[in-house]
Amino acid sequence: MKGIKKKKEHGLRWWKKKVWQDAFSPYIRLKCALQTTGNPSILLCCTCGKPYPSFGVGCAQAGHLVPGRGASILFDERGVFGQCYNCNVTLKGNWPEYIAFIKRKHGNEQGQELIDELLRLNNQVKKYSVPELQELYVAYSQKLEELRKKTD
Repeated sequence: MKGIKKKKEHGLRWWKKKVWQDAFSPYIRLKCALQTTGNPSILLCCTCGKPYPSFGVGCAQAGHLVPGRGASILFDERGVFGQCYNCNVTLKGNWPEYIAFIKRKHGNEQGQELIDELLRLNNQVKKYSVPELQELYVAYSQKLEELRKKTD
């Protein structure tokens, strides 16, 4: 049948962006806002401690402990927390302060073990499939919705 177009399937890049923008990053920012201030609208940057809006213009970001956010740890929430633009982008993650934050949060020994594990994982190659990314999208969308219900 000429002229009938097949519906285009979304690829890996589209799904990775969708998971990040619509589910994972908002979930991280809302979770951190609730943990740091108890207010879903404001979170404290994990590295500099300054308050930032969780959402909207000039809002905080979901910043990775390990710079470069390799695919193997891209969606590993153990190493992603709310960070301001300055710390996350300008200071390239503000790594010394991020390490100190992780060690305060988990204790020196457990914090260092987590850092070492995330560094090891970051060096591993991870290639997502579309179904894996779809599963991540559903999982983090559900987690985000659960947190939103708690704030109502």
